[in-house]
Amino acid sequence: MKNKRKMKLLLFGGHATRRCCFCRRPLTLGIATLDHVVPLSKGGGSSRGNLRISCGPCNNDRGDQNFEEYRKKQQSLRERCLAR
Repeated sequence: MKNKRKMKLLLFGGHATRRCCFCRRPLTLGIATLDHVVPLSKGGGSSRGNLRISCGPCNNDRGDQNFEEYRKKQQSLRERCLAR
């Protein structure tokens, strides 16, 4: 657990809040999750270069989908919601 907290601190880079890399929801350190760009199930590791900050719902929804494809899907959903 301590290693996850350390990695979150590194990714927050001294900022009090960050945004989910998918839905852009504001996140605090306590509710942010670590998201693997290349999922562990597909050979990705837990190095800093393979981790991003995301909210729990996006991280769970993405599962082991490709990072860029999921990000584009989320952007498209956001745009459609804003157009209504």
